[in-house]
Amino acid sequence: MARYRVLELSYFNERIVEPGDEVEFNGIAGANLELIGDAQAARAETLAMLQAEAQALGLAIDKGQDPARLSALIAEAKNRRTN
Repeated sequence: MARYRVLELSYFNERIVEPGDEVEFNGIAGANLELIGDAQAARAETLAMLQAEAQALGLAIDKGQDPARLSALIAEAKNRRTN
């Protein structure tokens, strides 16, 4: 899991976090989070997590898939399953 610094007041893991707080997050970070540490390792970890979720949903994916695009494909698949 990657470590991030909170940049603005946020709701995170069922609690309010203040700017400057540090949190651990495994996913695609929003503009309210700043990565602390190795960006390349965090990207690889996020991509691996997304690929596992996509595989569990039965999606055919490319190994070099962009994490943001892969996240969107996962959201679309989940939305189709609930509708």
